[in-house]
Order: sequence, then structure tokens, then C-alpha cells
Amino acid sequence: MKSIKQQFKPMMISFIPIIIIFGWIRGVYSPPGGEPIPLSFFGLHSWILIYIVSSIIYSLILRKILRVH
Repeated sequence: MKSIKQQFKPMMISFIPIIIIFGWIRGVYSPPGGEPIPLSFFGLHSWILIYIVSSIIYSLILRKILRVH
């Protein structure tokens, strides 16, 4: 429980700027007319969900390949 409390604060401090940066990037690189390009990946329609799922999958694969525990 102590380690979770120590990890939570830095995670929240880094999470807020990342969300702001990704929101800015989405606004800058959206197509003309303001309509975002719809993403569909196994029923997930949000870029953040695609990012989270793919990072978990790649992390598991790399851990198996590199034998990191």
C-alpha cells in the first residue's frame, strides 16, 4: 500500500500534462472542417483506448522476448 501511494502522485503529475498535450495535438492535426477521423479497432472508438490496449499488448510481448520479470 505504501508503494502505491508513492507511485500515484508522480503518475497524476505526469498524466495531466500528457492529456493536455494530446488534446493540443488532436486540435492541430484534425482534418479541415473539424470532423475527426473515426478510429475503429475491435470496437474501440477512442485514440486513448487504442493506445492503452496496444501498449499493454506490446509490453507483454517485449517482457516475454526479453525475459524480464
